[in-house]
Amino acid sequence: MNYELLFDNIKRHGVFLNNEEVELVTSKLHYRKIKRKQLICSAGEVCQFYGFVLSGCLRSYSIDEYGAEHITYFAMEDWWISDIASFISQTPSHLNIETIEETELIYFTKESREQVLEEAPKLEKYFRILFEKSLVANHQRLLTTLSLPAAEKYLEFIKKYKKLSERIPQTHIASFLGISPEHLSKIRSELVRRRD
Repeated sequence: MNYELLFDNIKRHGVFLNNEEVELVTSKLHYRKIKRKQLICSAGEVCQFYGFVLSGCLRSYSIDEYGAEHITYFAMEDWWISDIASFISQTPSHLNIETIEETELIYFTKESREQVLEEAPKLEKYFRILFEKSLVANHQRLLTTLSLPAAEKYLEFIKKYKKLSERIPQTHIASFLGISPEHLSKIRSELVRRRD
């Protein structure tokens, strides 16, 4: 198993592990290869993993009382994914997590993550940085959702997540932006007309 992508990610966040700590982390990680369109966490169940994506793409989403999906998060290679509230508190999740593409995931269980944090305290800093970045990203997304017109939200998404936007269905982008697929289609057509 090649964990290089994970350890590069840890280094990029200013945390440098020695050989013993690297061995500890790899001994506590689990691996899973998952086909596309597979649920790996369902609303109502406790989320049992904190996962790092080696390859593939996933989404987390909720379903409202009318059956409409609301995508809250995407994850592709070099990103982490979980329902962190459910994972940490060990309470039922409000989210579904599903693969969009065939995916390779390495992950911690609650117990293995706690062991790693206890035995390799440097990783406390790494996970704190990840949580801070996630908090900032969610704050920015909330402001964007509340304040920008739909066309600007779409352009912002494309600018920020270019590689991701080329891999996921437009219906998923529309759900993430909180607009209908039809509205997104009109926005895209209008942007094409402006370019011509």
